[in-house]
Amino acid sequence: MLNRIFKNKKNRDFFVSCFDVDHEELILCQQGDNVNLWYPEDKSFVNVYRSGTIAGQGKLTQITGNKSNMVIDHLKRGNQIDASISIITKLSFRMFCKVTSYKQILLNKENKIQSIKSEINKSYKPKSASYKLYTKTLLNYEISDVLHYKESDLEIDINDDTKLEYHRIKLYLKDEYIGDISAQTIVRKLIRAYNSGYFPIIKIGEIKKEDKVLILSLKIKYIKQPVPNKDS
Repeated sequence: MLNRIFKNKKNRDFFVSCFDVDHEELILCQQGDNVNLWYPEDKSFVNVYRSGTIAGQGKLTQITGNKSNMVIDHLKRGNQIDASISIITKLSFRMFCKVTSYKQILLNKENKIQSIKSEINKSYKPKSASYKLYTKTLLNYEISDVLHYKESDLEIDINDDTKLEYHRIKLYLKDEYIGDISAQTIVRKLIRAYNSGYFPIIKIGEIKKEDKVLILSLKIKYIKQPVPNKDS
């Protein structure tokens, strides 16, 4: 296996030059593309895959020896490796591995959680917004149908770090579940608006069909209500 490793002495980041590659996969890549790293628990090699591929597809190369040992050691210690293609030719590529220590990951997460807590508790006068919902639930949707949600989905516990970091708002047409609002920027604005005394009104603005999937363009508006009493 022809791979060479170059370590950045200033920090944990490093490069791996990969020569024994699948050229049919490589021609689908370009400089700057992210790549995915995977290794089996009981082996000492690391497979490198094109970003956006799943189930073992898109394999670019396999790294072994000192190169794979370094990657595996970082991952087993809980460090994060963000790998990307820094240089690419017709026959090879150079992979940049940016390493984030486990300690830094925890610190970044804590900072992110504190930022989210601060954001959703700030007083907020929301503006109308839109959201595209993809659903396979085929019902008799109509323009201006009002979609419902559980108010408890907006009453998020600020001490629940998991929900603060990633939360969904489930949507229903009458009593039928049709999908989630999962974009975190929208979710946090909905929660922030609710905490500021505004109730979201979510209506269907447009309906499109692609194959077996419906695309519902949702319109989100707000009505002013008293600020909910969180102590009650």
